[in-house]
Amino acid sequence: MPLLFIPGRRGLFALVCIAVLIEGAAAALAAFSTRQLFGDLHAGGGLAPFFFWSLPAAGILIALTRIWVRAMGEKLGQSFVRDARIAFFEHHANMSLGTLQDIPHGYLSLRFVGDMSALGRWIGKGLPQLLGVVVLVPTALAMMLVIDPYSGAIILPLVLTATAVIVLSGVRLQGIHADIRQKRAAIASRMSERLENAAHLRVAGRLRKERRSLYRSSVRLIRVAVRRAWRVEILRVLPEMTAGIGATILFGLGASRNTDPATIAGGIAALAIAVGPLRRLASIMDMMSAYKVARLKLKKALNRPTIAQAQQGDIKLNGPISVAAKAVKLGPVQDLDFFLPAGHWGTLQGANGSGKSLLLSVIAGLEDPEQGEIHLSGQPLRMVSRGTLRRQIALISPDCTILRGSLRRVLCLYLLDRPSDSKLQRAVYNAGLSLLVERCGGLDGKIKEGARSLSNGERVRISIAQAILANPGLILVENVWPLLDRNGQEKLLAWLKRTGATVLSVGSPGALTVPSEAERLAVTCFKS
Repeated sequence: MPLLFIPGRRGLFALVCIAVLIEGAAAALAAFSTRQLFGDLHAGGGLAPFFFWSLPAAGILIALTRIWVRAMGEKLGQSFVRDARIAFFEHHANMSLGTLQDIPHGYLSLRFVGDMSALGRWIGKGLPQLLGVVVLVPTALAMMLVIDPYSGAIILPLVLTATAVIVLSGVRLQGIHADIRQKRAAIASRMSERLENAAHLRVAGRLRKERRSLYRSSVRLIRVAVRRAWRVEILRVLPEMTAGIGATILFGLGASRNTDPATIAGGIAALAIAVGPLRRLASIMDMMSAYKVARLKLKKALNRPTIAQAQQGDIKLNGPISVAAKAVKLGPVQDLDFFLPAGHWGTLQGANGSGKSLLLSVIAGLEDPEQGEIHLSGQPLRMVSRGTLRRQIALISPDCTILRGSLRRVLCLYLLDRPSDSKLQRAVYNAGLSLLVERCGGLDGKIKEGARSLSNGERVRISIAQAILANPGLILVENVWPLLDRNGQEKLLAWLKRTGATVLSVGSPGALTVPSEAERLAVTCFKS
């Protein structure tokens, strides 16, 4: 988790604290001015100009400081959330592909949106309001003791009791928030999967079953949410009850002791100042509970293991790259040893689930072997620089990364510098993407979110075009041959031969099936 009080945010927090102290001083001035002005009216003389003008000045100052505190608090909260988002994204970017695929998308969305919102609300709004409670309530109680010690001593336990009840009851909100988030996450995870396949579920006749399941899950969530609402609202009305009881006590004691009306008015003004922050205390405890739950969830997410390649060395490689595996173990891959010389072609063979795609992911830096090492041109993979991996290794796969945006942006995803249109057009032609470019309306045509408008074959061709533009020294070809027509296979094969790069491929044209007896992963190497 990022630190809250880094240099820039420490200054913002200091400004918030100063503003809250100014608000407290203005509230004290308002209470004293109220008492003095009532005294002047009771005496029948003129109103003292200083206290007369101090009252509206104090009100204006309180209003301005609250606006300032809210704005600076929001800036503080959003700054922290910005750093938390970046930390969350970078951590997940350094996780293995398999670990990422094990996390439901609904949970990731809830962490990235819901939990970040809870963090921002507490730091941006709840924390400044809590500072206001810490400053204003003691200030108001001190004013009551100064104005009328006897009445103040009686009101003090009443206000402190209400404060204690709100705080202690508010602490128990954390369990309710955890329950709400668990149920909300379960719905988000389930619906993330169901919505993506809603049309297929309709055809499968599962709509009624899914609707019942969603209804039951929502009812359980509603029950917990209503329980939270009851508790928060009960806590919010406590200050109102405290104000009514306190005012009654002040009037009753004043009448029985013949207290000066000005003193009673000053005490009521001080009581109002104390009750104001207490009205916000229930919401503050609610925000604090949500923050604590969100922070625990995010810390757990940020503690998930990352791959060793997340801390790369600085070794750079150029030209065709040799690949060597030494006692590699990963899932179904057991004690794999092979050597693929630079500029040669290697074919991966094995039954479904034998680990062919997994091995390619390890070489591409997307996974970590459980045991053993991968060496590129004699250098440990973990010591090769990130830039070299990006420039010198291309993975051609039907699961290639395609972000929403223009086709030009999709093709240049792995490039630091945008190539010329002529270079892009050559890559488009060699990858067999001309029809897609025409259908999109050119290189600046838009690709829909999740590449839903593309066929599997077009996804593969985009992956090929990305590899052509990268001009790598090592090309990893996942099982894409069956997804390409004969023309597409011939184009890919011709380009692979022209590059002179090292190629490690799952299957090849003319060998699209794997013999059933090939139960374990095997690598066959030959000169391309």
